[in-house]
Amino acid sequence: RRTRKWDALALSPKEAQLKILLGHCQGAAKTEFGLTHRLGEVRTYEDFKERVPLRKYAYFEPFIDRMRKGARDVLWPGLVPYFGQSSGTSQTVAKNKFIPISMEQVHWQQMGGIDMISRYMHLTHDSTYTSGYSICLFPPSTMTDEGPGVRLGTNPGIMLRHYPRSARMAVLPKKPIRDMENYDEKL
Repeated sequence: RRTRKWDALALSPKEAQLKILLGHCQGAAKTEFGLTHRLGEVRTYEDFKERVPLRKYAYFEPFIDRMRKGARDVLWPGLVPYFGQSSGTSQTVAKNKFIPISMEQVHWQQMGGIDMISRYMHLTHDSTYTSGYSICLFPPSTMTDEGPGVRLGTNPGIMLRHYPRSARMAVLPKKPIRDMENYDEKL
């Protein structure tokens, strides 16, 4: 079913992407950013491009700092519960970038994983793929509290905590090895 859905979307990718963009604009229309940029009025890609010019991360940093302290409805509706710490460099006050990860984003990433496995199984007819273990040498899944209901970690670490229970049982290594900082020791 997942691969058929992807195949149908691939027949008209521009329309599929526009539908997703418009959905995100409507979803964020009543946020601080959405009200400022009139996202609720966006009907075309050109509308979006006109209202939301390209900007560097440094522009968003004050918004993200407030969100990390628990501010709601800033860039995305409600409370954004996770921030993935990136080691990427940028022209920011802080040495790291912090990427907001909403529960919707968690869901999209989960579905991306399911799509990848579905496509593989559809193309290869390899039904044994899901019968073994997956080795995930991600950064540690440890997190720190940032503000009320807000936690900071790495994107892979956050996603590892949101693996479906059925898949989590087949992921190696397990705690406490999973959360070791040193990769040589982890191996």
